[in-house]
Amino acid sequence: MGGAARAEARRGETCALGGLLGVVGLAVVFSVALTLADNTSVSAQARAGAITVEMKNYAFTPITLQAQPGVTVRLLLKNDDSTLHSFTLPAAGVDVSVPPGTEKLAEFIAPAGGAVLARLLRYRSHARIFL
Repeated sequence: MGGAARAEARRGETCALGGLLGVVGLAVVFSVALTLADNTSVSAQARAGAITVEMKNYAFTPITLQAQPGVTVRLLLKNDDSTLHSFTLPAAGVDVSVPPGTEKLAEFIAPAGGAVLARLLRYRSHARIFL
């Protein structure tokens, strides 16, 4: 009786492991599909006049930007990492998620009030934007 019970337990464990691997596989496929679906590139026309901000290795390049209050600022945010990043500038109402290998355009009116800290929120990297 002990051998039969153990064989049944192994079948149950094998079935559970197969189900778990199936769920993980579906999650990977879903993640890749979402990344590819959001793989956006900003048009050449939209890029015109935008300042490029690269996000790589959990840091910004350049780390300092300057703008006069009231001026429209256009940033081309490029994520060259393999993980999702976000660019957040609360004083200007900017919060943009940039998936891996993509670029997004952020446009805002530079607020008054001195230096503003922009953050690559997920990893706490910082860039200073002087207004």
